Amino acid sequence: MRAKVIAITALVLFCNYFIWAVLNRPTDEVNWQGIIRGVSFSPYQSGQSPLAESHPSVDQIDESLRFLSDKVRSVRTYTALDGFEQVPELAQKYGLTVTAGAWLDHRLDRNLREVDSLIEELESNSNIDRAIVGNESVLRGDLDVAKLADHLARVRQVAKVPVSTAEPWHVWLKYPELADHVDFIAAHLLPYWEGVAADDALGFVWDRYAALKKAFPGKPILIAEVGWPSGGNRQKWAKPSLVAQAKFVRQFLKGAEIQGADYFVMEAFDQPWKRTIEGEAGAHWGLFTAQHEQKFAMVGPVVENPQWRAQVWVASAIAFLPMVLFLWYWQRVELGGQLFFTSLIQGAASLVAWTVFIPLDSGLPVSSQIAWAVLVPAQFALL
Repeated sequence: MRAKVIAITALVLFCNYFIWAVLNRPTDEVNWQGIIRGVSFSPYQSGQSPLAESHPSVDQIDESLRFLSDKVRSVRTYTALDGFEQVPELAQKYGLTVTAGAWLDHRLDRNLREVDSLIEELESNSNIDRAIVGNESVLRGDLDVAKLADHLARVRQVAKVPVSTAEPWHVWLKYPELADHVDFIAAHLLPYWEGVAADDALGFVWDRYAALKKAFPGKPILIAEVGWPSGGNRQKWAKPSLVAQAKFVRQFLKGAEIQGADYFVMEAFDQPWKRTIEGEAGAHWGLFTAQHEQKFAMVGPVVENPQWRAQVWVASAIAFLPMVLFLWYWQRVELGGQLFFTSLIQGAASLVAWTVFIPLDSGLPVSSQIAWAVLVPAQFALL
């Protein structure tokens, strides 16, 4: 009887490991080595949000820049207020250049303060190599081209560096007159939001890039945002995943190197606060987590769930004693029944282990943390 218990338990544990291994097979992708030209920089920590007027401290901004200093050449900011006006000075310590931004929306007084602060940044920091006045202001309908042009003219009048505004590629093509008010075209190329399948995403990017070069032959093209989320909901045919993100980023960086394209990868760090305005995918665009942990390597195979081995060991530990007790005390159950029920125990334990690891995989909002705290004991009870 003891040998039978050991044999069935070992078989179920082995099958469980095998299933986890199959579901997390390493995927070979294009390798990329080098320094990334630029990344979008919004170093909000878990629990911080511009919507709640909770911004990173100077020390947190400094630490985030120090972390990036050996990985990227340049960072792009989106606002010249709330402490981000100090980014250029802090970045200079680490040899980073800055494309400084001013956020423009429907708040007229704040727009003026943003532009004033951006001009002050430009006058005070020699490591700012470009300025971007407004981010998708026309797309959102906050400003029309004429009003945006007024802000652009004000900055261009005093700036000694190229000045532009950032909009998705189709906005530039819809309003070609906007190009008359800028020194370069700053375009967002984000195939996920347009529902493009991951396998077709790079082709989408380079097709739109070529279209912009053709439409504006006299203007340099900056890919001001480009990337793919590692998690979130499906957008038409676009499915977020860690493997898809790694594949997109690696292949894009290789292609940009070949084409000599200028770019900012969207984005340096995951931003949990973006769930509020962009859904789950908005929180997962970072190359690194909000805690500054690398999400995937640029070289070698990529695994969708890097923690799967730890999860499978936890699942096996949870299931081991219940399986042994069941087999020992229910000896009269036929072999098929014993295999079925021990597999059921192992499956439930795997679900518990997966749930336990959820907070380690992504930053959860408070409401989800509460739901998780209730769910885990309930799953143990069900097991």
